[in-house]
Amino acid sequence: MNNKTRNYIIALGLLLLLLIGIIFYVLFRSDIGPFGPKEPEIGGFPDTDGGGGYTLPPIDGGTRPPYGQGLTEGEKKLLVQISKDPVIGSTIRKDKILYFKRGLGHIFSSPFDGSVEEERLIALSVPNIIDVLWSPSRANVIIADLNDTTARRFWVHFTSTSTIEKGLFPDEITSVQFSPAEEKIAGIVKNTALYTVVTATPQGKSLKTILQTSMPDIELSWASKTLLGLQTRSSAFIPSILQTVPVSGGVASVLLADVRGLDVLWDTNSQRFITLEVAREGKSPTLVLRDRRTPNTGRELSFQTMPEKCVWSSTATSTIYCAIPLNLGIDPLPDSWWQGKVSFNDSLWKIDINTGEASSLLESGMFDITRPILSPKEDYIFFINKKDSMLWSLRLTDTATSTAN
Repeated sequence: MNNKTRNYIIALGLLLLLLIGIIFYVLFRSDIGPFGPKEPEIGGFPDTDGGGGYTLPPIDGGTRPPYGQGLTEGEKKLLVQISKDPVIGSTIRKDKILYFKRGLGHIFSSPFDGSVEEERLIALSVPNIIDVLWSPSRANVIIADLNDTTARRFWVHFTSTSTIEKGLFPDEITSVQFSPAEEKIAGIVKNTALYTVVTATPQGKSLKTILQTSMPDIELSWASKTLLGLQTRSSAFIPSILQTVPVSGGVASVLLADVRGLDVLWDTNSQRFITLEVAREGKSPTLVLRDRRTPNTGRELSFQTMPEKCVWSSTATSTIYCAIPLNLGIDPLPDSWWQGKVSFNDSLWKIDINTGEASSLLESGMFDITRPILSPKEDYIFFINKKDSMLWSLRLTDTATSTAN
């Protein structure tokens, strides 16, 4: 056998081994192989080093269906689809859930349990709504819509349940966010090379300068009723910086620097906040619990999700409600989810972040849950299914309870 023939046989053998390796990878490492969906190792409560893992408790003492294969009988009794059409901007006012309809506008309301037909509360035609911001009292709202290819914002003030005042919001104010405690907004005004952080009325008037900075692409949030959060735009591909500045004005303090994929969920009633942090190219997403007083000594949480899928309890300081994807996949996060390139199948949990104890609320895997909202007594949780923008209500108690006035 000459050298040319020998080399050909060796090359053919290596190619065959490579093909066999690829086949084994697809069969045994992919999330969906020939044997159907696997229970997730990413996105749920991961196994411990000792192999104990987290055992999902049965719902209502019955048999749990496999992940993503429908609701249990117990879940069917507690879960209600509130809206008939895609919605945006859901919020709570007294004993009702309010929301706008996409492609139509108008404000609709429904009781928490969806026991009566949804009602059009206020006629306000806005065909192409892309964002809605509500004030704490729900007396003011800022609406963004798309007019041809131009985004514009206008403010609305409710003088009664059926009477409104409205007007165009100043174009120069961007990154608008309502205070969690009063009828006040914070926003950013660009002046040449500088960005000015301001507070104003809900109509964008009476501007007060809080801070001037050269930091570009600022995303603004409220860390508490007296503290603003500022960060460079979040992405898996570039590092972000997180700062805070008092609403009364002053010098910005750096909490975190050089963090990729940074997304923040503030507990505005305490010093704590949760961050999403990723490795390069959006890999290995991690949630970290931090304290504003000691931000560099955070504690990794045992589950993986997006901060927008969580809501802090206002009645129990250690409790958080989170939708947890059954599988986060391999796409770069959070960018791919924000851009709508990937969709998740979620379970929903009530979690004590101090003890790690978790109780199951919903495990159908039917929903890509975003922006959950709790009722005042925390006997209901509402969420929008990102797959179709429908609004849902889940009762958190075994028996119906009266809602807050």
